[in-house]
Amino acid sequence: MLAASDDSDAEELEDVGGFNWDADGSAAPRAGADEASDDEDAADSDDEDTSAAAHKKSRRAKLRAKREEEERIAQKEISLLDGEAAPELAEDFERLLIGSPNSSFLWIKFMAFQLQMAEIEKARAVAERALKTISFREEQEKMNVWVALMNLENTYGTQQTLAKVFERAIVMNDSKAVHLQLVRIYERAEKWDLAAQLYQIMTKKFKESSKVWTGYGLYLLKRGQVEESRRVLQRSLQSLAKRKHVKTICKFAQMEFKYGEAERGRTIFEGIMSNYPKRVDL
Repeated sequence: MLAASDDSDAEELEDVGGFNWDADGSAAPRAGADEASDDEDAADSDDEDTSAAAHKKSRRAKLRAKREEEERIAQKEISLLDGEAAPELAEDFERLLIGSPNSSFLWIKFMAFQLQMAEIEKARAVAERALKTISFREEQEKMNVWVALMNLENTYGTQQTLAKVFERAIVMNDSKAVHLQLVRIYERAEKWDLAAQLYQIMTKKFKESSKVWTGYGLYLLKRGQVEESRRVLQRSLQSLAKRKHVKTICKFAQMEFKYGEAERGRTIFEGIMSNYPKRVDL
């Protein structure tokens, strides 16, 4: 009975997994199973080789693409720095500004870029960044940004937003210079009434400035208000120091010759030459 039981067990084991169980209990693969196993191993090996090769190729392609992108960016930065290429993205301006943080030219170009993209708030933010970033020693660079910001508000903002920027600017810069810049902005924008109002304020606030008086006179001449311009000349001589009289009269004569009556301008010059024959700077 025991022997029969052993034979039965052996038959059952032989059917499990296709193995031939020997008397000593060891197992050996059958011929068919052996061939199948070899084929599977070979297939697995081929799959592994193919996968490894594909992985290496993919990695090499990624590395090559990364190097090419780095080279492209480096070349673009060189072109930007050399001025050969115009910045096309905000990131381009950021890279340039890292090397030239005090350049009002770059900051203003960045503002213009944002305005072209209809990003008015971003343009304002760029201007504010510029004012905080540019060294306090670079007064003219800061002034350039203030002027750009006033231009922005004049074009895209309101009279209230412009007034706020203007009030800040006259505190941080030379007040007369800021007034002169704003009145020029008004003139370029053909906001004649605002320009006239500001000139009237300036001739009271800076009545000892020849530049303010001649600016007002030129404004009037260009607007065809010749007689009013001549009255401004007379008013200026009552306010200016005597040492500034000849310079101011000469300037008005030049303006009269070009924008008013040429003959009157010539007459004024002749009068100056007669009264100041020793002046060699006329």
